[in-house]
Amino acid sequence: MIRHVAAKELHEALLSPKFVVIFVVSSVLVLLSIYTGVERYREDLRAHRLAEQLNLDSLTQGTWSDMLTSGSTVVRPPSPLSLVVGGVQGVTGRRAKVGSEAPEVRDSRVMHHPIFAVFGELDLAFVIANVLSLFAILLAFDTISGEKERGTLKLLLSGKASRAEVLVGKMLGGYATLVVPLAIPLLIGALYIALQNDLGWGSEAWLRFGLFLLLGLVYLAVFFVLTILVSSLTSRPATSFLVLLLLWVVMVAITPRTSVLVASQITPAPSYDEMLVEQDNISRQQRDKQMQRVGEELQTLFERQAPGQVDPESFRQTMDEVQARIRKEIRSETEMLLSEVYADFERRQLAMAATARSLSRVSPTSAFTFASQALAGTDHESQQRFLEAVRTYRNDYLAFVYEQMGANPDYAGGVVVGMTSTREGGSGPGSGGGEASEGGAGAGEQAPGSGRREETRMVFVTAGQAQQGQELDLAAMPHFLLAMPRLSVAVRAANIDLAILLVILAGCLIASYAAFRRYDPR
Repeated sequence: MIRHVAAKELHEALLSPKFVVIFVVSSVLVLLSIYTGVERYREDLRAHRLAEQLNLDSLTQGTWSDMLTSGSTVVRPPSPLSLVVGGVQGVTGRRAKVGSEAPEVRDSRVMHHPIFAVFGELDLAFVIANVLSLFAILLAFDTISGEKERGTLKLLLSGKASRAEVLVGKMLGGYATLVVPLAIPLLIGALYIALQNDLGWGSEAWLRFGLFLLLGLVYLAVFFVLTILVSSLTSRPATSFLVLLLLWVVMVAITPRTSVLVASQITPAPSYDEMLVEQDNISRQQRDKQMQRVGEELQTLFERQAPGQVDPESFRQTMDEVQARIRKEIRSETEMLLSEVYADFERRQLAMAATARSLSRVSPTSAFTFASQALAGTDHESQQRFLEAVRTYRNDYLAFVYEQMGANPDYAGGVVVGMTSTREGGSGPGSGGGEASEGGAGAGEQAPGSGRREETRMVFVTAGQAQQGQELDLAAMPHFLLAMPRLSVAVRAANIDLAILLVILAGCLIASYAAFRRYDPR
């Protein structure tokens, strides 16, 4: 009887105008999201390769000192799955400077294309989370209450089928109706991705894509069964639709956004600007402390000198040594204090983010979003992974630069000193007036019997001028690598959100069965 009820439900749904509209709209949105995702991923790949090449060209034309002070630019490679789950990659920084200064991530996509910040990006995860979940409601809101209003539910329950069989049959038939509009365009979209050889999708990427689709099916099942539950608790389809629409707005639009506001009250964290102000205050206090210590020690040093026995040159040298020592101590102390402030800022921000995630997980939309981003490697932890990889790479990069500066002191930067000689003079034969040569007699010295005067001059040439026409050999420079988390790690990160979806689904199934058993078909 379950198969009979399911077939009847599927047949009626496929012939309804509502299904035709949902199928057409779903197909267009799914295919459009995949196409735009592929083009966006291509653009990100091109931008990544171009940025790497420009950085390499800039480094080879500079000096080793430039590589230390100006640094090298590292760029985060886009995740292959970002074409279906954009996640946070479009709004977080994707470049960082690696050099003598502490690295800072900057330059997001929306910085150059602010229109994306206004309207957002269309990807497959958005279509499933926001559009298809609403279509699940539109397909099933009158599954029970509509049959009652038309008078067919009483006739169906009067047959041999039990209430449990009727409910299961309706769920299976209705869910199949929901999956069909998604399955056909997804197959076409997957074929389109497979034909794009420049995307670099390997077996692991396809496996992640398959797990993402299974996660999407579970998510849609949650909304579908929730719709059956509400339809079993109401007697009129209009009431069912209004209640479900309110629930959809709360779960999809309100809960994920208000969770951050609530978390900021439960686990407050300073803003980035507040952290910068605190660091600036510390820097000022440390500068004042340095001046005070220098003054006190110089005063003590001066008082220890016997009157009339102060050697100005020796005292000046001692002053320089004292100032250098105190400056070094204060600099080290300041760097430690600033690092502590930033570490506290990161810790409190992460704590607030964890609280917001926990609160928002009461919504199946948030759970689906977190799990899909974890599988795709575009979750908010990807920014922290990028920053940690940059810090690790910075150590290797600085070690390479310092090694090269030691091996190439003439081209490390600063000033290169050279010697050149010019000959002037004589009217006799063989006088090479104006001719330059290396070495020669001392400055202002006249070579005996030559009738010429030779002058030796010091020539100051910057390292960039000395290196003009030569490029740095960067063959041994370490390369920045940012690997996606292993699939096992991504699955473990998504497990908690998948478990939440399954728990919500199981709860809705049990509640639907309980409500339908007591439902009055009259």
